Amino acid sequence: MDELQMTKTPAQLADDARRASHDATIAAWNVAAEARTTGQHAARVARDVASDAGVIASDAAATGRVYARSAAAAASEKFGELKNRAADLRTSSAKYIATQPMRAVAYAMAGGAALMAVLVATRPRRY
Repeated sequence: MDELQMTKTPAQLADDARRASHDATIAAWNVAAEARTTGQHAARVARDVASDAGVIASDAAATGRVYARSAAAAASEKFGELKNRAADLRTSSAKYIATQPMRAVAYAMAGGAALMAVLVATRPRRY
């Protein structure tokens, strides 16, 4: 250190302390402003992320609803086809019975006998 700095008067030391205090205050204000800006940016990013998540969830829900409607429509269509097929079988069976009554009775007896054989074969035996 040079000679001038070692021989400062109390007034000069007080001025140096005031300048250092002022510089520290300005630095603290700058740090606070940067922190505030960073916090505001983080809040904006968080809002954007939350908004994006909401949009994604909404899209997923809409896709699920569309899929459910599509599956329900397909099931309804298949059920309608099954009902039509059953009605066709009922009609063709009635026609067959009307045109071939003896053969229809024979087929019914054979089917009943086959069903009885299966039931007897699968029934547990008790001795």
